[in-house]
Amino acid sequence: MPLGVDEAGKGPALGSMFAAAVYCSDPDALPAGIADSKRLEPARREELAEQLRADER
Repeated sequence: MPLGVDEAGKGPALGSMFAAAVYCSDPDALPAGIADSKRLEPARREELAEQLRADER
């Protein structure tokens, strides 16, 4: 039962803060290499983002 949580921003004192949590019931449905987006090359990160946004599940 994979669960991912991430945050971005500077917080309430310095600017906007965003947080997200994602649950995936079928880990085999995730694209290869998506476990840690910070380790991905920017082009691969964008490719995976497009792929995830296009998936209507």
